[in-house]
Amino acid sequence: MLPVLEPGDYLLAKKLTYSSSNATALPKRGTIVVFRRASEQGTDELIKRVIGLPGDVVASPNGFPTINGW
Repeated sequence: MLPVLEPGDYLLAKKLTYSSSNATALPKRGTIVVFRRASEQGTDELIKRVIGLPGDVVASPNGFPTINGW
């Protein structure tokens, strides 16, 4: 996510719930989302950028993401 977020930056997040049943409430492409993942050591907070939306085909040939062939 460089150059927007760099190691050591602080992030303020708003707690929302996304649902596939309400298309207007889905995140947009490029949105940064924060979520928790349970692991053996407890919970990890992950920060990711949305690149694919429902119905998109996301692939990563040669390490570069492609969305719907682009």
